Amino acid sequence: MKRILIAMDNEVLLSQIKKCGKYLVYGYDIDTKENVIEYLKKNDVDVLITKESLSGNMDFKTYIKEISKSQSGVKVIIAVNTLVEEVKGFLLANNVNNIIEGECISFSKIIEMIDSKQNIIETLQVKQYGKVRDDTNIITKQKICVFGTSGAGKSYVASLLAHHISKKYKLNTLLIDMDLQNAAIDIYNNLMYAPNSLGCLMEEIDNDSFNREVLLDYTSKGEKNGKLSFLTNNVGVYECQNRLSKDYYEKLYEEAEKNYDVVILDMPSAPFLDVVPFSMLKADKIVFVLNPNFISIRQAVKYIDLMVNVWQIDKNKIYLIINKIGKDSLTAKQISAILKDYTIVLKIDESREVEKVINGITNITGDEILDTEEFLKMLNIYNLEEIEEKKHGHKCIQNRFSRKEPRQ
Repeated sequence: MKRILIAMDNEVLLSQIKKCGKYLVYGYDIDTKENVIEYLKKNDVDVLITKESLSGNMDFKTYIKEISKSQSGVKVIIAVNTLVEEVKGFLLANNVNNIIEGECISFSKIIEMIDSKQNIIETLQVKQYGKVRDDTNIITKQKICVFGTSGAGKSYVASLLAHHISKKYKLNTLLIDMDLQNAAIDIYNNLMYAPNSLGCLMEEIDNDSFNREVLLDYTSKGEKNGKLSFLTNNVGVYECQNRLSKDYYEKLYEEAEKNYDVVILDMPSAPFLDVVPFSMLKADKIVFVLNPNFISIRQAVKYIDLMVNVWQIDKNKIYLIINKIGKDSLTAKQISAILKDYTIVLKIDESREVEKVINGITNITGDEILDTEEFLKMLNIYNLEEIEEKKHGHKCIQNRFSRKEPRQ
């Protein structure tokens, strides 16, 4: 097991890494640069996780050099405030090859860096959309997993999100059908001649010929929307059980993230297929889709408990979407009372239009969603409350499919 030393002034991160049970973790989060160096001189460490702004009398460059002197073979993962070229060059010259810009680091990214045999540099990538307001922005390079209860409508919701995000924000978006049980992305999006792209990519990976060009070759483009691409699948049960593995998922996700701003992963409903926990630990956001009835709620409680308490997924990156709201459904208030730690970002009414989409009579456009304040926050879009208030005359903007008058 890898020996991990954490010096981040972040007890939450320390607790998460301890709980995952994969590593031997020193019991305390070391709080100064000097104490880090003292520990390294006396103890063998495989991975050091630290940050530029750690307390101490040493300056940053001295700190990095002293780490190397104390243990030349230690793998250093460091968070820096701003990754300018001078800082990047200095770190690489001192064999620090795993770098995160900014101090808001995710558990999944740290785990990826610990386990990866390759060097990873994670930079903040921000695109500005200033037509409405100069400080409106969205942080790109997001992986969003769409998971949920059986029959909740995950593939439909994943398709809605993909169309909306790519169309509304002009972000290059890739929707990957990872539902190995019941693939349906090609059907929901009327992709008439979509190949079994996932199966084809498996062959390319086996032949050690998978790269950017191969990925782009096997994607299907959205109709009248050049910002949206699809990776479909029709993998058989045998391949699902006997061939697909984490190695395939990792290579696919890594290449997808390099080439697209937003990657949306449509998950199967069975939580014990290995693609589900693997993908969720890699994701920046998890959209959990459920129906407004007690059967779906009961399953949601069990699934979310598994995600948070067994897989150690940060509950703050889990968001709820209520789908198929009908006349006699539970209200959002009732659902919030049961799942009180999680934010409902969208509410979608039950509609006959879905059947038309499935049967190729009409198409999803993404206009079915109106941005709610919660949805914008989920996407890391800031400072839009005042804009929406001016546009609509009130501050609480609801999805156009949501019920206007709450029932008790």
